[in-house]
Amino acid sequence: KVMCFRFDPNGNYTRKEFLMGYPIINIWALSSSGILERFKWFPSEYLYMEEDGEKYCLTADKEGSSQIILGSTMMR
Repeated sequence: KVMCFRFDPNGNYTRKEFLMGYPIINIWALSSSGILERFKWFPSEYLYMEEDGEKYCLTADKEGSSQIILGSTMMR
């Protein structure tokens, strides 16, 4: 099941303010040349708006008990 967070379009905050309430996820990876690189994954990239316009859902999916699939949103 996808994890979603309720967004009230009539609330006292903008979509940008809502998304700014979630963390920037830092992912570190070793490049092919051996340099440690940091990738910043912003909430506007890992959360998407559902068609109803009232919730943002996580773009990652859980595979099994210990793996997470990030998908193409990581490439934005």
